[in-house]
Amino acid sequence: MDANRVQEQSKELVNKLLSGDPADVSDAVNQYFKASFSDAALRTSHVDIHGADRIKQLGRLSGLIRSKKGKIVEAPKFDEKSKTVRYSATLPYTSPRLPSYIPLSAQLSGFQTAVEWQFVAHLTADDGEGKKLYVAKLEAKRCNPSLIDNAIPAWILRPLVTYLTLFIVSFMAFYQSHKGESAGSFAMAAVVEVINTMWSFIAPEVGRRQEQADKWREEKVPQIKQYIQNASSQALDTASKVQADLESRAKSAGIPVDDYKQRTTQAIADLANNVEARAKAAGVPVDEYKKQAEAAIEELKKRAGEMGEFIEGKAGEAKEGARDVAKDAQKKVDGAKQGKQDKRTRENSNQLSQDQPAPSPTHAPTVSVTGEQAGHLSENDQRAKEIQAEFEQTPRTPLGGHDPTAPNAPSFAAAAAL
Repeated sequence: MDANRVQEQSKELVNKLLSGDPADVSDAVNQYFKASFSDAALRTSHVDIHGADRIKQLGRLSGLIRSKKGKIVEAPKFDEKSKTVRYSATLPYTSPRLPSYIPLSAQLSGFQTAVEWQFVAHLTADDGEGKKLYVAKLEAKRCNPSLIDNAIPAWILRPLVTYLTLFIVSFMAFYQSHKGESAGSFAMAAVVEVINTMWSFIAPEVGRRQEQADKWREEKVPQIKQYIQNASSQALDTASKVQADLESRAKSAGIPVDDYKQRTTQAIADLANNVEARAKAAGVPVDEYKKQAEAAIEELKKRAGEMGEFIEGKAGEAKEGARDVAKDAQKKVDGAKQGKQDKRTRENSNQLSQDQPAPSPTHAPTVSVTGEQAGHLSENDQRAKEIQAEFEQTPRTPLGGHDPTAPNAPSFAAAAAL
């Protein structure tokens, strides 16, 4: 159907389906139904038939019991949102004339009735652009269910009636194509037809179930992969926690690092085997999982090695830092001792400068001692004279203190030692 003329063309489709003429029904199926047995379907309260060819065969069977054209009760209406065409019609039926040797053949032959049906045609696009629509499934439901419909559940009644209908349709098609042949040829053709009928009944069901399996696989495989990825992530997190706990216990118990790494690797390997078993049960490719598991194990091994190197490096840095701290402390002690010694030197120098007259800016002070006085000096007086002479020779500041910045001037410590 043209997407822009669905309402108009749906009326033509309905008129052909209700005509009761097998040629019109076959033409409508060829023109408006999808050709694939898995796409075209007819589902009623009694039958569930898949395949365009089977629908046309059912049209031939319906032509035998249809006395005249069906009457439209509700005109076809196209719903663009749901892509469906809905209509209702009354179909007249007349039972075929039965042989006289069948009981009650006179009462059953030529029996007429009319049944009102509600139809829903589900359309689908087949060209990928939505410009062309085809009937993928035609559903029919009786407006007034019969006693049989109410007494027997549809899941029991529909398969039985479907199988019986397909058998009758196949027999009719076989008889029409082989009538007039010899008995031997007819028997051989009957055997082949039975085999083909059985296969034609099984093949659509196999195809339908295969499509359902493919659809389920398309939906479930990503979910299974996501589940495996989540399980792997959780396994890695658990392994990391177990690794940290085992490392703490190993350090407390004094276990060597190499032994700890070996135990951790074994635990991770056991965990990977468990995840691999789940992956096999879920149908995930084992080779792909193994690659992921091996990559995760290698990453954990790398982290464990880096952790050991980090710990050893930190221990070395701590020892080196302790030595640096000890050296700094010793330097501070030596500096404190030198400071105290310099302080005592400055105090002695200041004391000597207070006892002697202040020197002039250009000439150092002198002390004159006569020969007569020298004879009467004691040993202590002689030492004081020597200290005074050494003090006069030391560079001084204008205020009389020691000047360490003067040329060739000794330091405070050297000056104190003089």
